[in-house]
Amino acid sequence: MPRRITGILLVLCAAGLVFAAPAMAAVDKAAVDKAFVELPKYDWGSSREALTVIDDAIVQSYGNDAARADLETRLLAVLGGDATRAAKQFCCRGLAIIGTVKALPVLEPLLGDKDLSHMARYALERIGGEAVAKALRSAAGQLTGQLKIGMINSLGARRDAGSTAMLTGLLKDSDVKVATAAAAALGRIGAKDAAGELLAYVAAAPKQAKGAAYDAALELATTLAKTDKDAAEAIFEKLYAADRPLRVRCAALKGLAAVRPAETAPKILDALASDSSVFRGLAIALIKDIPGAAATTQFASHLPKLSAAGQAAMLEALAARGDPAARQAVLAAAGSDDSKVATAAIAALGAVGSAQDVALLTAAATAGGEQGAAARASLERLKGKGVNAVIITELGKAAPAGKVQLIGALAGRSAAEAAGAIEKLAGSDNAKVSLAAIAAVGALGSEKQVPALVKLLNAAKEAPAREAIDKALAAICTRVKAKAVNDLVAGLSGASADAQAILYGALARAGGDKAMTTIVTAAKAGNDGAVRALAGWSAPDAVAPLLSIASTSTNKVHKVLALRGVISLARLRGTPQADALAALKKVMSLADVGEKNQALAALGGIANIESFKLVAACVAEKPLAEAAGAAAVKIAPRVMGKDKALVRATLEKVVANVRSARTKQVAQKLLAASK
Repeated sequence: MPRRITGILLVLCAAGLVFAAPAMAAVDKAAVDKAFVELPKYDWGSSREALTVIDDAIVQSYGNDAARADLETRLLAVLGGDATRAAKQFCCRGLAIIGTVKALPVLEPLLGDKDLSHMARYALERIGGEAVAKALRSAAGQLTGQLKIGMINSLGARRDAGSTAMLTGLLKDSDVKVATAAAAALGRIGAKDAAGELLAYVAAAPKQAKGAAYDAALELATTLAKTDKDAAEAIFEKLYAADRPLRVRCAALKGLAAVRPAETAPKILDALASDSSVFRGLAIALIKDIPGAAATTQFASHLPKLSAAGQAAMLEALAARGDPAARQAVLAAAGSDDSKVATAAIAALGAVGSAQDVALLTAAATAGGEQGAAARASLERLKGKGVNAVIITELGKAAPAGKVQLIGALAGRSAAEAAGAIEKLAGSDNAKVSLAAIAAVGALGSEKQVPALVKLLNAAKEAPAREAIDKALAAICTRVKAKAVNDLVAGLSGASADAQAILYGALARAGGDKAMTTIVTAAKAGNDGAVRALAGWSAPDAVAPLLSIASTSTNKVHKVLALRGVISLARLRGTPQADALAALKKVMSLADVGEKNQALAALGGIANIESFKLVAACVAEKPLAEAAGAAAVKIAPRVMGKDKALVRATLEKVVANVRSARTKQVAQKLLAASK
């Protein structure tokens, strides 16, 4: 097994994340026996083969108590015997995964060994039981310097509540590093009894240890917050004192908000008035998260007391809360003389407002500028029953500029029920209202709006109106398909050439037999719009009429459009390969150089001998050589076995005729591989 995979599995086993024995080959007992014989002599830099065998055996022992017990006994024998330091460290790593209290008598004496202490406690950290904890506590009481610190760290990692008394005593140790480690361990253990001593240490800690002391106290409070909110609150309160460093106060305020959210609101408001941007930023973040309408009301009532910048920030936070309890305060702020405050309030109304605010937002949106943009966004975001109905009612009363904003808002809200009301405005004498309404009808409408759009199209005199109607019809027809066809066909009679082109394009999007018949009839009669619509058809049933046009039309543009349409349809996944090949073969017989090159590129996607033959015939033709060569090298590997002589001869022509270095290189490699 690769070392990387072995390592991953060892970690997973240690973390308890492997839930079933890995599907591996059975352990080779003879190989394991040999590995344990070689293990005592292992040293860094030598072969790791024996270690890999043992690692694999440990992984495969998951769920097999007997196998694990045997491996543990073997590791302990090497660890307690005459072996290299490297071998003994390896044994400790293995025991960290499979070790039991049985390993304690061998590992405990190593805790005082400067070379093996770290690895021995690493193994013991992961072995449960009070006996192991007592051994680590005892070692922590007897050792000094880094070894002592290591034991303290292990007790913290085990979250050993039984060591709390000893660790609180070590807070007064003359070795600053020992005291700091004890504080960190107490923070991790999270014993309530340590709170007083740890806070006293925070006050007395020397400058170089002060930061670590604060971190330990914060971690203790955070750990206690899961089980004893009162105790956690008391610690956070002390750490929030005005003389604490800013980072500590921020962490403490965050902790208080977590354990006592409602009671912390006044402190958050005080922080919002701070000179520190960091503190203010934290306050805003906390305002967004503290739950309840009562908290919303408390925060909102504080709005007038803040600076303009503070009000804008508070309004943003209230918007994030989305609580209607803030509505009245936000409405009051919308009338502020400060433009930034008013803009923030108008933006917040989208989250906390109601249908009652539509008129105010409409007026603001109509005025334009930053507030107008905020109001338009709020109109789109407003929640609650009846909002769409109120906006539709307001639409009938608004001035043209307001109508434009309300139409856009209804489209943004996907208010399909407004399509009928907006349709009536599509013919407005005001160009901006008309264009906005046409666009919205396209976004919201159904086949019910098609007759009105067709009528508008036939009456339109300006290009912008026709373009807007074209997009609207395209959007609706894409959604409703054949339901729109009858009204589109009816609109063709008497329509201008420009209008007909749009209607044929819409018919192509709608699809269906009637649309196809209508378009084909007009296309064969030479109607430019119909030809273009047919060339853009998205189903293979258009291939035959397009080829007919390409074969018979005297209009060069129509012939090119038809051929390009066929090529596009031949590339569709839904086109059967045989049909695509036949269509492209016909294109090659009808097309000029430009479309032939496109057809050759399409043939490159059809990996059979017939397509290869079509491509091969063009490799030596200078205008077609590049496209033919590129297609040939794509198809060649798939058809080499069908006609090796033809394929090799064609590849040799590719090398001789194409300019593309990449195509030449691929051809040469294929030739070399086919010898």
